[in-house]
Order: sequence, then C-alpha cells, then structure tokens
Amino acid sequence: MSTSTTNTVNPTPITSSGTEKNYARQVNSELGKDAFLRLLTTQLSHQDPLNPTDDKEFLSQMASFSSLEQMQNLNTSFAGLDKTMQETQKALFDTIKMFNNNYVDGHKELVKKIEELSLAIKELKEND
Repeated sequence: MSTSTTNTVNPTPITSSGTEKNYARQVNSELGKDAFLRLLTTQLSHQDPLNPTDDKEFLSQMASFSSLEQMQNLNTSFAGLDKTMQETQKALFDTIKMFNNNYVDGHKELVKKIEELSLAIKELKEND
C-alpha cells in the first residue's frame, strides 16, 4: 500500500543581500524530474570544495536519474499503448458484431425467399 504524505517545511534561503526570508511550502513525498535536478544542482553548489563529491557517486546519481526518466517514459508509452489497444479492440468487436448482424439478417431473408419459392413450386404442382 502506497501512501503519500504532505509535510510543511520552513526552509531558510539566503538572498543575494544576505538577509534571510522564511516561508512555508508544501512538499510531496514523491520526487519528479525537476525536483531531482534541483536537488542535484543544490547538492553540487553546496559541496565542500576541499572534499568534493566522489565522481563515482555523482555518476551513480546521474545513472539513477536516467533510469528513473526511462521508466517514466515507458510508463507513459504503455499507458498510450493500452488506450490504443482498448480502442482497437472495441472497433474490432463492433465490426464483428455488425457482420454477425448482417449475416443473421441475410440468413433470415434467404430462408424467407426459399419458403416463398417452395410455396410457389407447390402451387404450380397442384395447379398442373
């Protein structure tokens, strides 16, 4: 079971004039592409210059981001494919139903014509 919680946080950003500004904002527990990129750039801009982030760790984070983006793209593609398949299936079902109804109607007409011919033949034989 997946639950999404919303928390209120009070970040304290430092403006260019050096003054602090407090504000409250809603933070969702799910991170999207933009949030991940903001987090990564913030991490890079605030790292210790004497002890920078290890290249392997940075590459690992970028690979994780790339994998996440590809999974989101796949989910979007599959959702579109599912919708297309449902529409195609409905159209195919409607076509089969139409052909079946035409066949039944045609069969009824044919039986009716055969019965009329049979009666006409019987009447001709009786009149001879």
